[in-house]
Amino acid sequence: MKVTKTSIAVIAVTGLLALTSAVRAQTNTSTNAAPPAPKMHKAGPPVEVQLERLTRELTLTDAEKPLVKAVLEDQNKQMEGLSGLSPEDRRTKMQAIREEVSTKMKGILTPEQYTKYQALPPMGPRSKKGGNPPGGTPPAGTPPAATPPAGGQ
Repeated sequence: MKVTKTSIAVIAVTGLLALTSAVRAQTNTSTNAAPPAPKMHKAGPPVEVQLERLTRELTLTDAEKPLVKAVLEDQNKQMEGLSGLSPEDRRTKMQAIREEVSTKMKGILTPEQYTKYQALPPMGPRSKKGGNPPGGTPPAGTPPAATPPAGGQ
């Protein structure tokens, strides 16, 4: 069998077509792809994520949602302004911001909702999956962690 320029061209084109199909199969063109996770801000999760959580946990009404959202936006704005402070100053200011937010929430929420709000674990960059902050105490009703037996075992 004699190999001609035409035969080589046909083989080359066939190879390119085969490679194109393989490359296409590897690219994800699905429209069902999950949306990207919201970016965490230095001050904590975005207001929308916080509001969604509070709406779910506290069963916020349509009238309460915009009021709570305004408080959360103000809190995030204040927290973002703390980045240049010393750790001691930052901690003091964060505590003041939290107390201010708590007072505002008490004025918005019903007594039952406010009690639930106070029991919620913090939501921020250091509180993994809503857990306790370093050195923090667990919410009311949480069983204490198991302590190791005496003797170092």
